[in-house]
Amino acid sequence: MVFLQQRIIMIFTASFILSSAIFYQLHWKNYVVSNLFKRYCASDEAKPIIIRDLNVDNELNIGNLRTSFQPKHGFIADSYDIDKAENSLRLFGLPSTATTLFRDETYSFVTLEYLDRYSKWWIEFLDKNNLKFQENYFDCDNFSDLFMVLFSLSSRRYESSLKSQIACGTLIVETLEPFAGIPAQPNGWHSLNIIWTDAGWFVIEPQNGVYISLTSYPNKKGIKAVIF
Repeated sequence: MVFLQQRIIMIFTASFILSSAIFYQLHWKNYVVSNLFKRYCASDEAKPIIIRDLNVDNELNIGNLRTSFQPKHGFIADSYDIDKAENSLRLFGLPSTATTLFRDETYSFVTLEYLDRYSKWWIEFLDKNNLKFQENYFDCDNFSDLFMVLFSLSSRRYESSLKSQIACGTLIVETLEPFAGIPAQPNGWHSLNIIWTDAGWFVIEPQNGVYISLTSYPNKKGIKAVIF
């Protein structure tokens, strides 16, 4: 009798386990897949918190950096693809040995008059925040990175409908000749910026705001790379 009861319990247990497995395969598994694990959807991604600055017309605040807003653009040209931008660079003297890296598909340019006004704003920005060269801490690459970021932000401030960013990039050059207070240092590389304008391409030294056309830039042959 005891043996028969044990057999009944074993059969019941085995039947329960088997039926549970079948139910999971046919029902619960489908529920888990269809309800708990949704297919990736870009619209479900987390969005940044938007903070509206009630005093946006007075000062630009970036951490502890405080200064007046960049000058307003006179106009920004239509979008051009990277082939147009690169062909223009070569036309104005970028050597064929220089590498170009475009991280977007289209670019716009600014007026030369705007570049002049912006360079004056940039010098004021450096002075107000006491930004000076500090080796291995805030050196040439940091100057060129900051210039590129703030120049790009200036277009977002006044031209929110733009479909392309303005073409402001970083130049990596071998300093064969002195320029804008930076001494010649053969085999020594340096970072500065390049900007596309309605008058062509201009190289600007971000440590002091001095700029010159790419055609006349004395280290033109020493350009190793242009990064946008």
